[in-house]
Amino acid sequence: MPAASPDELRPRNRPPSPATGLSAPAAPSAPTGIPSDSSRPPRTWAICLFLLTALSTFYVQFRSQRDPRRGQPDVAEVIWGLTDWELSNSIRHGLTYAGCLMAILGAHEFGHYLQARRHGIPAGLPIFIPLPMNQLGTMGALVQQKSGHASRRILFDIAISGPLAGLAFAIPICCLGMIFAERGSTESLPAGAELMVYHGPPLLKALKQVVHGDLPKGTDILMNPALLAGWFGILITAVNLIPIGQLDGGHILYCLIGRRANTLARLLFLSAAVAVGILVIQGERSYLIWWLMLILLWLMGIEHAPTADDRAPLGWGRTVLGWLTLLFMLAGMTLHPFELIPGVAPGPGPSGQEATEGRASTSGGAQGVPIGDPNARQHRPDDA
Repeated sequence: MPAASPDELRPRNRPPSPATGLSAPAAPSAPTGIPSDSSRPPRTWAICLFLLTALSTFYVQFRSQRDPRRGQPDVAEVIWGLTDWELSNSIRHGLTYAGCLMAILGAHEFGHYLQARRHGIPAGLPIFIPLPMNQLGTMGALVQQKSGHASRRILFDIAISGPLAGLAFAIPICCLGMIFAERGSTESLPAGAELMVYHGPPLLKALKQVVHGDLPKGTDILMNPALLAGWFGILITAVNLIPIGQLDGGHILYCLIGRRANTLARLLFLSAAVAVGILVIQGERSYLIWWLMLILLWLMGIEHAPTADDRAPLGWGRTVLGWLTLLFMLAGMTLHPFELIPGVAPGPGPSGQEATEGRASTSGGAQGVPIGDPNARQHRPDDA
């Protein structure tokens, strides 16, 4: 996600990070420093990882589309134990989710990559990270570029291109997912099933209101693969726009206000650490994921080192665009991305997934509005 930053941009008291930018799952997944040219993996390796990540994202949705009344599938059932309906539904959902998510992540990383090449800075192809064990199927992606060449203006162009390119795909995909999202009950859940609720950021709550209006009490829209991919793309973009260190937002803010950005980054990091600590002490264990994010940020370096030329002018156009892009963090961020709710009663909903109060949810295998759960299985229409 974040743009690769030159060695000169790395705080002098921190060792270089192994990768430049990460487009990864909610909270964790942040960019890092930049390795030298000699450390860049070969093109074949990058292509193989891209294909493996595409397969991984397909798999997590493929395995989720199974009749919830049959319980959790074992490995054999995932491969050849599906009914004809489950098989066709699984393939359709897997392809939709993988295609949408890979398009969003790919656009973000290639935004950084192509902008670096445009400015004559050698950069390696994006490296995608497959992870079929989690609900999203990937840990994101990173870009490696030649160090020691970026001026203030060049760094700004490289840093801002990733988020803008990713959002150019994530927002339309979210809109399509929201338009085709079905409605379902939010008052009951099949016994033994688990409901993964994905909380929507302000942008998705507003989009839901525009598309679906006020819904009857006890109903909400249900998650689908496109909406899940779009939710993830918007959330990770917002996370990477946090104005700290080597995140995209850290690069952009430094280019806008110079070394004063380091003071703001320290205050923001300290405030976040205190707030998260208080919440965790009070028993809010769902916020532990933000501790991991804070640890990553600290390891990468809170402060931003000078660019090759801090005096290079940005111009009013870049300045306005930079501030507007940073403000997107407020529209796309949610501090409590998801939660797991156990089922206690049969659910009447047609797809077993539910979204509540701007939250997207999934149960039994389906997926819901602001987001659905890949581990929930979707009911067929005649299951209602």
